[in-house]
Amino acid sequence: MAVTLSRIANYTSNKNARPCLCTHISTRCVLYNLWHHYNWADDQLNAMDNSRLHGAWQLTSIYSTTSSGDKSYSFGSDAMGRLTYTPNGFMNVFIMKKDRPVFEGGKIDEGTPEEIRAAFQSFDAYCGRYSIDQTNKTVTHHVEMARSPAWTGIDLVRYFELDGTKLSIYTPEFYSDAQGGNVVVYLNWEKCT
Repeated sequence: MAVTLSRIANYTSNKNARPCLCTHISTRCVLYNLWHHYNWADDQLNAMDNSRLHGAWQLTSIYSTTSSGDKSYSFGSDAMGRLTYTPNGFMNVFIMKKDRPVFEGGKIDEGTPEEIRAAFQSFDAYCGRYSIDQTNKTVTHHVEMARSPAWTGIDLVRYFELDGTKLSIYTPEFYSDAQGGNVVVYLNWEKCT
């Protein structure tokens, strides 16, 4: 409340003005409480909406579309993945091609350069914190660790749509050298039970 001491002194020296001060303060208190209540209600609504994201999600599809409508599946049409959002603001995601081949030698840390490259290109993962913007329907992944060093320390903004146990996440449009044009990547998830 922005009532200064000098204004209070002026009001209290004038007996006729005292009811105005009380009315003025009461009005401000009511407005403050209403503002605070509605902001609290908005926070509670956002927290309730955000809680629907919490938990583990199973990937059902991942694909990209070009501005000309071409669709491609960089991890295959049967890709596998898991996405997790925790109530305290952490997230992680793992995506891979199904049936990735084991290295010829059978060891997890030894493979030919071709096997290592194929393993790297058929798997993606990162983790960090996340924040949600309900107004723009975006979730921002604040990447702390990633398969690709280029992603460590960046923010990945993703649009999302939530419908019961189904979650759709998609990227803003961006230019892809590999596809020779602008693309949007779509990831569809089902809540794990």
